[in-house]
Amino acid sequence: MERRNILWPIFKREQRAGRRVRFKEDKLYVDGRRIFPQDVTYQNNRQNHSAPNKQMDRNDQQDPPFLLKHFGPPTGVNQQPIELIKSYDICVFCESKTDDLDILNVPKGYEYFSKNRKKFDRKSGGIVVVFKNLLKSHLSFLSSDSEYVLWLKFNLRHEPNFLLGCVYIPPENSRYSSVEAFDEVENELIFFQEENIHTILIGDFNARCGTGRDFIFPNDDLAQILNFDGADVIDNYFHSFQKLILCDIPLDRANEDTGRCNTFGSKLLSFCKNNNMFICNGRVGSDKGVGRVTSSQTSLIDYCIVSPDLFPLLSEFEVIDFDPLYSDVHCRLHVIFSTGVTTDLHNNDSTPNTVNIPVRWNNEMKDQFVNMVEDKLSTEDLFNKLVTLNVESDTFQSDIDNFVDFFNSIFIDSAHNCFGDKVVRYNQPNRQNKVFQPWFDKNCHQKRSEFHKSKRKHYLSKTDESRADLKYRAKAYKISRKHLILFGGWDL
Repeated sequence: MERRNILWPIFKREQRAGRRVRFKEDKLYVDGRRIFPQDVTYQNNRQNHSAPNKQMDRNDQQDPPFLLKHFGPPTGVNQQPIELIKSYDICVFCESKTDDLDILNVPKGYEYFSKNRKKFDRKSGGIVVVFKNLLKSHLSFLSSDSEYVLWLKFNLRHEPNFLLGCVYIPPENSRYSSVEAFDEVENELIFFQEENIHTILIGDFNARCGTGRDFIFPNDDLAQILNFDGADVIDNYFHSFQKLILCDIPLDRANEDTGRCNTFGSKLLSFCKNNNMFICNGRVGSDKGVGRVTSSQTSLIDYCIVSPDLFPLLSEFEVIDFDPLYSDVHCRLHVIFSTGVTTDLHNNDSTPNTVNIPVRWNNEMKDQFVNMVEDKLSTEDLFNKLVTLNVESDTFQSDIDNFVDFFNSIFIDSAHNCFGDKVVRYNQPNRQNKVFQPWFDKNCHQKRSEFHKSKRKHYLSKTDESRADLKYRAKAYKISRKHLILFGGWDL
């Protein structure tokens, strides 16, 4: 029975792949070839980065050809999430479904820290933070008991410190959920919060709160009832919303989610009021006045929540269009804070050189461009340079190159002065040419191209048809990639 339990997943997978499979007295045959349980166990150990089973009857350390086809090599990974991570300093992944035995493949120059669910045998929940190595000396991951939040602290010398809470709270009707989830997060926030520290919470809260107010609007009667002794306490707590007004941030949030406020939504609003924090969604960045939904095109349940002092540092906030390659139903949140430490780190890094090039042609400024070229272009000078060229001279090639460069510079300089410049990176020392995995064949490349084409089409015109086509293309690309990793593209 134990042997059959080991071989049964192989049997089902090969059967779906259309191979000839059969069991005979607990022996598995695939295309007439017997598969041994110890080979499956060995491959599983290799994939989990464990030591091979020493009791295996193996005279060599090479992987069985069948199992290479079946499992794929350890280096076969999807490159698109890697490229996404490399465009950020810190990435937060909620509901990662990882455990303590998982080893994640992150880009070079990055590390990760994970917090996994402990109370259930099945892989579920989990939070993963991927960060640049340059930030390692400035980050401290804080140990806590709650499985709903992963805490890390930014230790900055010349600026106030930051406390980042990466949150995943299961849906309120889930068996993994708890009515005390928000209380756990709040208690740990109070425990870790220090004086002069700014707080950021980001993640999947599974809370629908509509446009409910997330702050307390003060009045004289309330101050008298609470009987505060000092005016500073009142100003810091009850009048913190004025910091939003100074930053031209609306107090009323926009929200495309018109559904009713659920229980977790009410808890989230109370959490913000209790801890003097404000929801960014629907207030800032490209989401200002919009409040885009983040899940299933109907609900807004993923949030970025910050202390009011952080709004001047919040330079970008955007709800990225849904991408089925990265999530089943959720949209990504794109958030950028501009701080001195990140600027210094990027400047100290081996950043690539830059060059200024003209921006694109502007047809409305064509007359101005022509006038600039005519002012710089002297036919007499050009004629004199051409006359001096000697075809029989040893330096003729360099002379003609210099003349062409001079002629081109007239148009390029005019374009710089007329249309302006933009900065482009070049000669990146750490950049490597993209190398496709061996399993990435023409068919897989075509599926990916069709997916990106459908993605651009859906971005331009968001309809039910375009969304259905996007999901279909994404699924086709996933199946093609997975099938090739498992079964094809290997010279054995």
